[in-house]
Amino acid sequence: MLSIFAALAQDESRQISTNVTWGVRARMKAGTYLSYARSYLGYTYTKDKKLEIEPEGAETVRYIFNLFLSGYTYREIIKKLSELGRKNFKGDLNWTVGQINRILSNEKYTGDLLYQKTFTKDYLTHARVKNNGEVEQVVVENHHEKIIDKSIYDAVQTLRSIKTKEFDPMLDQSKSMALAGLVYCGCCGRMMRRVQYKQSDGTSRFILTCKKQDKNQKKYVKCKAIKTLDYDLVLQAVSKLVEHQYRNLDLSLLKESINQGIQAENALKDKQALLKKRDELVKKQEDLVSEQIKNNIPIESFKNKYESFRRDIERIDKDIVSIEMNMLKNVQNEIFNKDLMAFLQNSSQLTPKIISSSIKRIYRLKDNSILIVPNKEKYVDFDLESLKKISSKINLLKPNYLDKDGRVLEYRVLD
Repeated sequence: MLSIFAALAQDESRQISTNVTWGVRARMKAGTYLSYARSYLGYTYTKDKKLEIEPEGAETVRYIFNLFLSGYTYREIIKKLSELGRKNFKGDLNWTVGQINRILSNEKYTGDLLYQKTFTKDYLTHARVKNNGEVEQVVVENHHEKIIDKSIYDAVQTLRSIKTKEFDPMLDQSKSMALAGLVYCGCCGRMMRRVQYKQSDGTSRFILTCKKQDKNQKKYVKCKAIKTLDYDLVLQAVSKLVEHQYRNLDLSLLKESINQGIQAENALKDKQALLKKRDELVKKQEDLVSEQIKNNIPIESFKNKYESFRRDIERIDKDIVSIEMNMLKNVQNEIFNKDLMAFLQNSSQLTPKIISSSIKRIYRLKDNSILIVPNKEKYVDFDLESLKKISSKINLLKPNYLDKDGRVLEYRVLD
């Protein structure tokens, strides 16, 4: 009797679960189902159960998207947010990599709402799992006011995908400062890193050093160059060079190009049209397989049609990737132009992207002066060996000097 009652109760639970699931999915397709029960950074959850933009949080969200497209890593973004005092959803400065990742991958910032990111796999345990295609997802477009344009969001997703594929944990890909990966010691060949130096008067400043963090490791060789470089002076020299390179740039034309935007609407429409066409081809391919099973189409005819659909789908996939890459490039160019405009108007500091557009590498020489190698085509293969070959010519270059609080930096620039 207990077994019978248990079976009846289980079947009743299954029926209730089926009915509830059907009702939920019907409301999802109608756009009336509220899957969110809380606010998000940049949005507030109102009493009438709607998402409204919260200005300060929305500005932080836009800033995070712009930093990522400018080449900043998650940890660099966290550092910038902390320096500027921008708070997360919890209202504190304790940002995490997971929070940044969730913001960059959240479609809600485009005004859309995606249902069924997760689903209940078992109606008995009620355990929710990530939806990897097991259950149909529903997208409600223009559900609420957007913070991020869809073109920028798509560009970020493309860049995230590229970074995931290209990431090599064996390589040091961190860029914790504007000059990261740019300054090298011409004596030992090591990349110089920024450290905070505490002075005797209690103040501190940043310096560049080629000393390794772990001096006890095997094959450690102490560099002959004992002195360090003043970070602010090197950055100031770089700023002067960038200003000199862009001195003839017409700011009005640059501003006009920024105001015109990236013209992403047409590209977005082309992408959506291709996605629709792809879905149609996939449906035809599936129908062909069903027809083959039912009516036993001649195998040669089936193969030819199936391969034709496959080739068309692959061609569309390539076109979609091409559109996404162009959109990404356009967005990055727009952000680069905005950052450059802000720097030239003395309202912002240099970004790594602007520096790398002007400078290929910086070498610290034996006398603790620096040699700046411009980012020109003839210096594409310039390295430490090239530096040694032209070392006799370096003294012929006109030296420039920077002085700050009694600290002097001598720098030269290759023509």
